[in-house]
Amino acid sequence: MKSIAFFNNKGGVAKTTSVVNIDYILGKVYQRKVLIVDCDGQQNASRFLSDEIGSMGIEKVLTEKTVSPDSSLTSTRYENIDVLTSTSEINNCCEKFHGLDISEQECNLKKLIDFWKDKYDYILFDIPPALNYLSENIISIADGVIILQIKHKNKKS
Repeated sequence: MKSIAFFNNKGGVAKTTSVVNIDYILGKVYQRKVLIVDCDGQQNASRFLSDEIGSMGIEKVLTEKTVSPDSSLTSTRYENIDVLTSTSEINNCCEKFHGLDISEQECNLKKLIDFWKDKYDYILFDIPPALNYLSENIISIADGVIILQIKHKNKKS
């Protein structure tokens, strides 16, 4: 199982679009089992892929030791593709996560990978456009990071 985080601290650089398209290619074309972990409070990956979003998101998994990752698992309308949804509350859980003991932080983060390692070929993390303590820690558990960039055209005066 490989895990990849998609990040840029600027919004509008096609992070979610890239995650969804790569997810679709891996799942549909290559017949790989793929899990998207939607870490963005805007929930665009979840909304695009799934017909319904549960009331519990990964923010509970990240901040509460006893919450299992499957509590935020949602199947999608696409074969081989599932999504761990977030809710808008993920925007407020960074401080709560930061307040946990380091060992509990590590345990909660490890749940995102270990719980799924035998079920999926790829886990793709859609990281929000904010480099904060929570984003840094989610990125740290991924095998790799894709940092998307957009080249801006210079306007001539």
